[in-house]
Amino acid sequence: MVINTNNGLNPGNSAGTRSKAAETGASNNNPVPTGQSNSNGGADEVVLSSQAQAMSRLEASIATADSGNPDRVAAIKQAINDGTYTINAESIAGSMLDQDDLLT
Repeated sequence: MVINTNNGLNPGNSAGTRSKAAETGASNNNPVPTGQSNSNGGADEVVLSSQAQAMSRLEASIATADSGNPDRVAAIKQAINDGTYTINAESIAGSMLDQDDLLT
């Protein structure tokens, strides 16, 4: 059971806003579907932020990017399947430390 301590009132809203919404029956729980007119007579519109637009461009460029040398990828996959692929831990650790130095 939940006890509502604000008597159904939203403490962030002014009294005028609450009464006007109550009179008109306005509610944010029933958005107008895309493509239909809202109460102002205009169509709904979605606008993406500049960050969202940049992310979309980045995703598109990644999707079309060259995946590298396919012969090298095939050779590594074959070595892994054969169990002959060796990992040089010192080289990997050194590269990780070099990258860390770039961030500090």
